[in-house]
Amino acid sequence: MEIGQLEPNESCGAHFTHYKKENCDIHSSVGISGLIDCMHKVTIEKDAFSGHDVMILTASHDPTKFGEARKPHGLGGPITIHEGVWIGTRALILGPVEIGKHAVIAAGAIVIHDVPEYALVAGNPAVVKKVYDH
Repeated sequence: MEIGQLEPNESCGAHFTHYKKENCDIHSSVGISGLIDCMHKVTIEKDAFSGHDVMILTASHDPTKFGEARKPHGLGGPITIHEGVWIGTRALILGPVEIGKHAVIAAGAIVIHDVPEYALVAGNPAVVKKVYDH
């Protein structure tokens, strides 16, 4: 299988919510343990993987709205996770963000900004702690 051919809970191991097949481009070599929402586009390239219980969330809620109007809508944005990214246990990735190839997201990190290639990020919000030689 190539990008865009996975069904919910197939191959990559994740649970999907707000699933829209056209919004999920996940390579068949990906291994994610956690939840992915596909309200906006989620692209995960080959050989990306995670620890347990990660959350990859593209949708958001409008805090200025109430009742039915507060439910998920256009806020948030797409998430792109490039080749070879390692996402630590219980990390949270909130769109819109792009994670560069071979980056490492530390366990428990909350990613709200783009992550450079080969970078290790940690914390809340996640910040670059190190860039690996390559």
